[in-house]
Amino acid sequence: MCLMLNEWVMCVVVRVYPLMPYPALYCDGLLCRLELSQQAVVTFLAAFVILPNPPFEFLLLRMHQKMVFGTTSSARLSIRVQWGMMLTLVALLVLNVAGFGIFGISSAKIYEISNRPDLEWLSARGGQLLIFGD
Repeated sequence: MCLMLNEWVMCVVVRVYPLMPYPALYCDGLLCRLELSQQAVVTFLAAFVILPNPPFEFLLLRMHQKMVFGTTSSARLSIRVQWGMMLTLVALLVLNVAGFGIFGISSAKIYEISNRPDLEWLSARGGQLLIFGD
């Protein structure tokens, strides 16, 4: 169910295309056509790219524990250490999502790049230009 939701978000709600060689994405999804701020769109996109990871990390941790179960290996982790690892991972991933939203590029930079001759055709299509970096 989680993968189906993620696929629907990436293919319908936020459909993005890379614009090489620029550090930019062109967003053509439903959310981008609502004229929301770039920070809101980037935060939503980052959440659906980053936050599906903890369940898979948890499964990897459990598989690791099953493989070393019943051995005297020093790689066995206590429940407390496992909880600490997962809570640290989730906290860092949430901070990562917040960082994408907070440190977004200003609209002046977007205007400058979108007016380049090879990207002017994007203005007629609608959607949004999402820029990462200089």
